[in-house]
Amino acid sequence: MAIFTCRHPVARALLALPLAVGASQSLAAVDTEPFQVTANVVSSCSIAAIADLAFGAYDPASGLPDLAQTTANVTCTLLTDYELTINDGLHTGRRMKDAGTNYLDYEVYSDVNITPWPSSAPGVAGVGLGLTAVPHIIYGSIPAGQDVPAGSYSDTLTMTVEW
Repeated sequence: MAIFTCRHPVARALLALPLAVGASQSLAAVDTEPFQVTANVVSSCSIAAIADLAFGAYDPASGLPDLAQTTANVTCTLLTDYELTINDGLHTGRRMKDAGTNYLDYEVYSDVNITPWPSSAPGVAGVGLGLTAVPHIIYGSIPAGQDVPAGSYSDTLTMTVEW
């Protein structure tokens, strides 16, 4: 360890001044003042990762409904109550349309083909888990025996989350 030696008398006095002042000075009083720290956590929700509800090949003569499912992931602020609705689509009711004037009826359910998914409130209820997404399975069914011509049919649904 190197030791610094100063030979100049004025510089030595200046270097020693903080040590002398600090050594002889003591604090005589204390004052404190509390203050608040605040924040406002807002409720928010979002829907993500909804893949197409793709039924594939439908055979009206099979006598069985065609089934499909997809999943919507809902992320809401912790303990935020929410409701999900799915509109009726583009074609006045839940039905797909081909390139012409033909329609293929279908339904979407919140459970395995029992409860139709509501298109208006009250919807399917949930509670936010904070940063953890809540999965909601969307079940779909095309009733058997629909007498429609061959072709590609489609519709567009919109899911809404209200909180």
